[in-house]
Amino acid sequence: MERTDDAFFVVIEGIDGSGKTTIAIKLFEMLNKVYKDKIKLTFEPHDPSCAGYYIRQVLMKKIHNVPLKTLALAFAVNRADQCQREIIPFLTKGKSKQKLVICDRYYLSSLVYQSDEQITFDQIMDLNSSAIKPDLIIFLNASNKVCYERLKKRQEDKELFEINLSKVKKKYQHAIEYLKSKGNNIVEINSDSSMKNVLLEALKVISSNAPEWLSTQSIQFPLIMDNKANLFSLTDSTIQKTAISCVRESNTNIINTDILKATINDLLLTVQKTILSYSYNDIATLAIDCLKTNGYKIIAKIPWTDIDAYQLEYELPLKMTQCGSILFLGKTQRYDIVLKKVIAIKKQTQLLEKYSDFMFIFDTSPSHLIDKHYDREMLTQKYVSEISLSPSTQRFGLKEIENIIFYESLKIFIEEQSFTLLNIPLLKETFHETINELGFDTKLLF
Repeated sequence: MERTDDAFFVVIEGIDGSGKTTIAIKLFEMLNKVYKDKIKLTFEPHDPSCAGYYIRQVLMKKIHNVPLKTLALAFAVNRADQCQREIIPFLTKGKSKQKLVICDRYYLSSLVYQSDEQITFDQIMDLNSSAIKPDLIIFLNASNKVCYERLKKRQEDKELFEINLSKVKKKYQHAIEYLKSKGNNIVEINSDSSMKNVLLEALKVISSNAPEWLSTQSIQFPLIMDNKANLFSLTDSTIQKTAISCVRESNTNIINTDILKATINDLLLTVQKTILSYSYNDIATLAIDCLKTNGYKIIAKIPWTDIDAYQLEYELPLKMTQCGSILFLGKTQRYDIVLKKVIAIKKQTQLLEKYSDFMFIFDTSPSHLIDKHYDREMLTQKYVSEISLSPSTQRFGLKEIENIIFYESLKIFIEEQSFTLLNIPLLKETFHETINELGFDTKLLF
């Protein structure tokens, strides 16, 4: 690869819970504000390739019993493709030679997660002979306690988590020593501290290693610390609190089947009325809570034109993460305009393209008017030369929120009425029949 001394390639690596992805995004946001169009953010696995698709299939357990050597080869092919089609062209093409690429994970992760007794560090690096060497690898390290606190929503056993993490950290240290012996420039940062402190330390490391054009201002950059999911006004409008309020409003003494049926129907109407009474921001708050409840992590607000959008993460097996986004479309809009706006967004930002393993489009418009507009096949056929959305694009609106709140309300209702519902067979049978008639699945409640 022919590139000037002004081109700089930085890799951010780290153990789970170290804040690796967050720091990579913040670095991009901060540097891009100062050096517009000179900064590129990318991550692994790199999707637009057969190898990337294969890796995703493995991580989502659609392909089973894959040997580590096969997975290591897939990552190596994916990495070579990423270098040839993304990293190298960005660093070498264009009038300006002052370019920086930030990559979330690289071959250090392959050494840690795809090596074993059958495939050595040397063999993995041989597979990665087409991967360009980073100018700098920043390794974020954190204590087991901090990592566990950051990742405790996974509901993993703490003792087992710490044992596994200790093994991974030990392997990282071996891999770091190995890469240093091969001439790789690796700097470790303790990431137990706050994001602000870790980010400042990362900037100092980049400043001391980067070309002059990048090192002169980096320490002075204004920190972007307020880009969390703070769009929403009703911060206490969580799923559970909303459900409790609905149950209290519909609370009735259940003495026969007719009253039980009426109460359940009334509870559904109460949920619907409650949602309709909320402002758009209140409903968006519930949408965020719904995603969190289902295992999605809200990372940061994405700086996209006038549409509010947030980056999401979803943990997968093998210590990998899916990266996606949610777009908040706001008030009802014409959908030809919406599609054009999404196309414009994709053309203007790397983040939609790079964080598109999945995409939620939050829209409060009636379902029957717009469902077809988010069908991937229609989008790629109609706008094939302009846009290709995520392999998993899903509309998320009022109906979905109503369903989630109703299920949560039913769980609370069952808990409060457990003696009556569980001990009187006729009432229990009526409860199941009524829920099924409303189009809900009682299996999700018990």
